[in-house]
Amino acid sequence: MNIQAYDKSVFQQILSQVDVSVSKLTESRNKDQRERHNMSHLLSALAHNDMLEYPLKVKSSERPDFLMNMAGKSVGIEVREATNENETVKNIIIETEWKNGTGKTCYPVSLARSGERFKGKKKLQEELNIKHSPGIVGDSAEKNWSKAMMSFIDEKINTLLKDGFQRCQEDWLLIYDNWPSTVYFNDYGPGMKYLLDEIKAYSGKMEFHQIFILGSCCSKVCCLKDGEYEILPVINHWKTINKGKPSRSENIT
Repeated sequence: MNIQAYDKSVFQQILSQVDVSVSKLTESRNKDQRERHNMSHLLSALAHNDMLEYPLKVKSSERPDFLMNMAGKSVGIEVREATNENETVKNIIIETEWKNGTGKTCYPVSLARSGERFKGKKKLQEELNIKHSPGIVGDSAEKNWSKAMMSFIDEKINTLLKDGFQRCQEDWLLIYDNWPSTVYFNDYGPGMKYLLDEIKAYSGKMEFHQIFILGSCCSKVCCLKDGEYEILPVINHWKTINKGKPSRSENIT
């Protein structure tokens, strides 16, 4: 990605030309595709809600993943997909079954745990073969989600502090929410409140000036800053991609 614009209308026009397609897990999906997809949707939300300053330059980088210059202010943006090895392998199994003509229209969803060990393909296949998802009590899905998001934030703070990482006037974190428990709730509000509690209780210094969580359906982005949050709509400038996916969670698989 390499975008330069001097006003909002030109920026949105250029952004609409960015290729946001993402290959399937069983094909040639790569890091650049995922990051470009997620960053483009974040920029769409920020531009629509007048949260960008011009002239504006955005380019792909390494450590951080993107560098942005807004009217002379430097911003570094790290991108992280909220998932783990077990969930990725489950999605590969689902994709393969659909490709082979044996896929189901609905798959069970469990409350994954951040940092959990790899269970092995056989165990994961067994979990996908059960007829019903385990019951979810009260706000356990939102609490599970908030703890997972906090673990990814902590991971990226550690990345930020490593030698060789380019710090900017502001450092931002973008998380693409592919965490399975999200399928149990439509309203991010309760989960965001629990996440704010997790951030307040965090023992280290919060190095990120802003944290953004892009919903897996890419229709909204949650913005966290200074102990508060707001939820912004994402304007879809691009054609719908990957139709006909199984209804397990609203991810890019």
